[in-house]
Amino acid sequence: MARENKVTEAILNLFVKLQAAGETFLDFTYHPYSYVYKSLSDEMGYKEASIRSALSRLQKKGFLESNKGGGGEMFLNLSNEGKATWLSKKLKSENLPKLDDQYVLVVFDIPETERKIRDLLRQRLRQFGFEPWQKSVWATDNDVFHLIKGYFDQAALGDYVIILQSTKSNLSS
Repeated sequence: MARENKVTEAILNLFVKLQAAGETFLDFTYHPYSYVYKSLSDEMGYKEASIRSALSRLQKKGFLESNKGGGGEMFLNLSNEGKATWLSKKLKSENLPKLDDQYVLVVFDIPETERKIRDLLRQRLRQFGFEPWQKSVWATDNDVFHLIKGYFDQAALGDYVIILQSTKSNLSS
């Protein structure tokens, strides 16, 4: 089971890297699976059967989408749910790099009518390693600015949330 999760995570990471690099998934146009098989098999030592199974699981869970182009070719894309899941896992990781003398701050103002969203946001921030400075100001010294920005973009909370990266300052000097 642990090996199964590693293959699935490796595939998600591959799709995120391709998308972040601005790839249009042209490598997937005619032989979508062979590209994934070759990359994961050569670089990480996974067997084709494991990769095929993991791709199937990711599609069933809605993390990957397959679309046919005008010429009948198939494209594989990371779905919005797949992006959100990957971001959440990365933010919960214990191996995040630390910032030197800086903080990532999340400031939010969510109306009382959206209390459930506000409470869920606080829960997620705690899971992501943030600590409350005030009820609506949370901070971490983990280097997660771009990850947390991506997470909030996916969650469509941009109207309620401001993300800042700030230098620590000693006011007594």
